Amino acid sequence: MQKAVLEEKEEMLAELKVLRGELKKMNVEIAEMKSKLACVDVMQAQLNELRARVDSFQYEASST
Repeated sequence: MQKAVLEEKEEMLAELKVLRGELKKMNVEIAEMKSKLACVDVMQAQLNELRARVDSFQYEASST
């Protein structure tokens, strides 16, 4: 009985180590995704600025 409990405990500890490793990997992936999202936000702002410039040029060209 005690041996079975110890074996189950060892199995659970091994599974816990695996889960901790997976969690660490997920945390790294989340950090990478946040970084990529920040880059996307910057690029979106730049795109909006370029669109505004194009609209301005088109307005100037049509009013002349």
